[in-house]
Amino acid sequence: MAKMNHILYTILLLVAPISVTGQSLKTPVDGVIATGMQIAQVRFMLEVYATIGAGIKYHAPKEELKKAIASYEETLSLLEKKIADPTVQSAVKTSRTAWVPVKKALLTALEKRDIPAMKKSALFVHDHIRAVIRQMEIMNRYFSKNLKRPHPAAIGAAIEMAVSARRLSSHYMLKMWEVPDPTIEAHWNQGMQKYRQALAALQQSDVAHDPMIAAELKVCAKEYGFFETVIGFDTYMPVLVKRHAEAAYASAGKIALKLLGR
Repeated sequence: MAKMNHILYTILLLVAPISVTGQSLKTPVDGVIATGMQIAQVRFMLEVYATIGAGIKYHAPKEELKKAIASYEETLSLLEKKIADPTVQSAVKTSRTAWVPVKKALLTALEKRDIPAMKKSALFVHDHIRAVIRQMEIMNRYFSKNLKRPHPAAIGAAIEMAVSARRLSSHYMLKMWEVPDPTIEAHWNQGMQKYRQALAALQQSDVAHDPMIAAELKVCAKEYGFFETVIGFDTYMPVLVKRHAEAAYASAGKIALKLLGR
């Protein structure tokens, strides 16, 4: 249990939603990790919601959703209790307000499967989840400004790549499930652009000379290539997409942790 008090002590904590504890926000590094993880994991909730609606049972999605919701709420409570800065407190307050209707919509996935109703809820979550993410981004920038680490741009790029992997997977699932949202393609393209830009920034950075980072960048580049092709396939492959998104998320997370000294 003591080991679990350190957020993201292994890459498993970047691959799956986790709980955080009072030990997790002692430094700006802890804050960057906690908020960066939640920016990605809130998007992950939308992905899991869509997989539940589509009847996909890979990785026990209902349990994944429960854990993701609990992780977000625990992180928010921790930020409220541990960080007195007005910027953080304001963001927490706004985030709590935005979160209430989003959580209510997400929880419909745990009820009896009603496809039309769930698709309406998916549309609501997709439209309103950005308000929740935006506040986490504000807090992430607050902690990032207080980091005393080299290569801040590379850290930001690694986090962005991890977030983009989740963004792509969630929008793929929405498209597969035929959620009637005309913005899905535009958001997919935006996710690809952000992933590509973050990957290029890291490849061109001095940090790419580190052997470990170079190896993970190769994985990230390979996964980008997968996402370039998968959207054009005639058959949907949700489990394969989920696995590739997790691989990209994990490699980007390893890079971020390395740069953050974890």
